[in-house]
Amino acid sequence: MYFVAMLIAGTLAVRADTTPAPLRLGELLIAVEVRNPGLSAARAESRAAQARVSPLSRPPDPRLQLGLMNRSLSTFGQRSAVAMDQLTLTQMIPVPGKLRAATAAARAGARAADASAEELRLSLRVRAADDFYVLDQMDRSIGVLGQTGSLLREVEALVRTKYSLGSGRQADVLRAQLELAKLEEELTVMRAMRSEAEARLNALLRRPAGPPFGAVIAPCLPDSLPTQATLLDAAGRGAAVVRGAQARLDAAQATGRGAALERWPDLELGVGYGQQPMAGGRGTERMVSLMVGATLPVWSGSRQGAMRREAAAMTQAAEAGLRAAESEVGGRIGELTAAFERARRLRALYRGTVLPQARAAAAAALAAYRSGGSSLDSVLEDYLTASRYELELIRLDAEQGRAVAGLEALTALPLLQPSGVQP
Repeated sequence: MYFVAMLIAGTLAVRADTTPAPLRLGELLIAVEVRNPGLSAARAESRAAQARVSPLSRPPDPRLQLGLMNRSLSTFGQRSAVAMDQLTLTQMIPVPGKLRAATAAARAGARAADASAEELRLSLRVRAADDFYVLDQMDRSIGVLGQTGSLLREVEALVRTKYSLGSGRQADVLRAQLELAKLEEELTVMRAMRSEAEARLNALLRRPAGPPFGAVIAPCLPDSLPTQATLLDAAGRGAAVVRGAQARLDAAQATGRGAALERWPDLELGVGYGQQPMAGGRGTERMVSLMVGATLPVWSGSRQGAMRREAAAMTQAAEAGLRAAESEVGGRIGELTAAFERARRLRALYRGTVLPQARAAAAAALAAYRSGGSSLDSVLEDYLTASRYELELIRLDAEQGRAVAGLEALTALPLLQPSGVQP
């Protein structure tokens, strides 16, 4: 899978001496996931957080100590009746539940880091999809304006012919030329918007600037969406922002449980082995020692108490963060669903009624103008109106595509068909 992803990512890094490959949304999203350095960093942080779990589930390392005691400074290396060699092994035993709380907090922190990486991945996909649809919208809009420009040049040639024959007005020639100039202005703006979208995609892909992307092939949009309840349920289970907020709450609660245990002393057990020469050199005396100790939380008010207050505040913040995330996701789903439905209804209206009528009106106005039965203003207004409706239809396609991409990121439901082509 990784090899396939790298292969797809490589197709987007087009050399200047080759024809750019077509740009498909599915391939673009895979390439962003493979090439974006920010996502690589977030995934590395997630792995680091996961690696912190296991060490926290273990007690502190035992301590081994070798002591050479009661040695005379003048005869340090010689045997003495009071000299002793001692080997001590001690082990700190935390309060029951403290390691479990620390491990639970670390696991929740790892889940939060993983959710943060997933949230970044999905946000990158949304940003890439947004710019993908900007490219698609600009390419199609430039094509529409090119066709409109060809029609306006035909009208301008007809006006100049009428003016040269004495049946037209100079004001009509100037008006036609003005509309062509305004059209060129729109084309300039659209080309700049396309270049801006390409620059943003290059940054997401860590792709060198220069070679343009190829022709955009938009995926098929769904005819309808799942119900609002289905989307909200999927978001509650799959939204990375909600999972991350829940993990941070779990971590804060586990940290609070651990902080509550800090006021109790930890136990320390030890065993020691010692030996010293017996009096008169009659051999070696061997001894064993057993030790029990405990920490003394003498700074409980300023240390352990502060830890508990910090944990309580973190828990409150995490609870509020979870509620905010759930509210934000629910509101965003409602917003994107409304945008999808609005665009879908308007697209159907424009395709089925408004645009065919506008085209027919423009053709009729031009025919009437040729025969002297209509004014130039009527011809230009009808043609530009039809062009505006076509541009609006293209904008609605892009709006609907962005809405679906946003819903996919929030719900983790496959809504787009990347292999298809939008008609």
